[in-house]
Amino acid sequence: MGITIAYEGKAKNIEEIETFFKFIEEYAMGHADEVGFGTQEKTYKGNFHPIWGYGYKTMPEGKDLKTAKYFSRMDTEHRKGKNSPRNNPNVYYSNGWFHIYETEKYADQAIASLVKGKYPAFKIDTIVKGMWLNFSGCESLSFHFDMKTYELVNYFMRGDDICAISHEFCKTQFGGVSGHIKVCGILKQFEKYIEYTRIRDEANDYYHTLNMEDLIKAFSVSISMIDMFKKEAIAILGEENVKTPDYTIDRE
Repeated sequence: MGITIAYEGKAKNIEEIETFFKFIEEYAMGHADEVGFGTQEKTYKGNFHPIWGYGYKTMPEGKDLKTAKYFSRMDTEHRKGKNSPRNNPNVYYSNGWFHIYETEKYADQAIASLVKGKYPAFKIDTIVKGMWLNFSGCESLSFHFDMKTYELVNYFMRGDDICAISHEFCKTQFGGVSGHIKVCGILKQFEKYIEYTRIRDEANDYYHTLNMEDLIKAFSVSISMIDMFKKEAIAILGEENVKTPDYTIDRE
């Protein structure tokens, strides 16, 4: 819960990434009284689970049915004998219906596998280099690049498997209006290094419109919702068991 700005994109080449990291470090050192920064380098190698969609456990209905896709070769629900998922744990159980996030990078590869009757499987072997900036009240503003594709990535481990979401993001809710404006300003400065393919600003798209009135409205609505949930939680759990960050910075 809370206002977040998400961003996707890529750099042109390795040299551009290195120049960008140098710029971030210089920016952080020039604003040392209000900004912290850190670095990361990590190798990712193994089974990869990017976002592409999901299968339905039951027959999709209503709105779901309008967007769902049926892959006959994936329909193992009525198979019998050794090809039945009930008799063979190696057979993936499916009724053949899937929802595909068609705007996601791996959607086409997933569809190609499903058409052939194979559950999508991916592997990855790459190095990710990243840097991040820290501001008071906001989550880290992070930039992690896959050094093979030069794309901004958000990989994480789940057991031995590598998972991913399709974007980097920064929650600005508790940095208030001023924190959100600062994050947007920095993202705009970085446009010279990163070709953003999508920026989704939950503060009524302030990043693109620069509409201050809409920005303030977005924070007012979000703060009201948090206050409402906080009151409900206090009623159930007691005030001593409920804590929320201070977001009074822009409420005067």
